[in-house]
Formats: sequence, C-alpha cells, structure tokens
Amino acid sequence: MVEQSGFQLSGRAPEMYERYIVPTISAASAQELVTLAALKTGERLLDVACGIGVVTRQAAQVVGPTGEVTGRGVRTEPDYGLRNLFGRA
Repeated sequence: MVEQSGFQLSGRAPEMYERYIVPTISAASAQELVTLAALKTGERLLDVACGIGVVTRQAAQVVGPTGEVTGRGVRTEPDYGLRNLFGRA
C-alpha cells in the first residue's frame, strides 16, 4: 500500500492556489510543458496526477473541440477542489 504524504489542499486552498499561484508561477511552467508535448488539434491526452488541472486546461485549448483531454488526480475523490473551482470534476 502506498503511504499518503499528508499534503492535500482542502477547503478554500484550491481556490487560493488557482487565484495566486497559478497566474504567477504555474501557468508559465504548464505552457512550457504543453509546448514541449507538441500537441496537435484533435489529439487525445491523459493527464495523470493533474492536481487542479493547470496543464490539463492549457492542453485542452491546444487540442480544441475535436480533441479530448482527461485529467485524473491521485486522490480517490476526483473532484477535490475542481468542482468548486469550475463547477465540474
């Protein structure tokens, strides 16, 4: 069995992370990763351990409406903050 690290965002933490950390730090790194992946319109992507979906959302913009991006977190509850941030998990 894998031991949990104990670090999990909860309550308003995902919202605060999205508001303050993503624009200042995470967005640029996510964009660099998406660029390195060289995704094309219509491709399908699975983002494992997606967190609150910073890379997932940028990849979805690249593959467009004919592509598909699925993000899967490492927790057993798939919506640990995504539902609160975006209205869906």
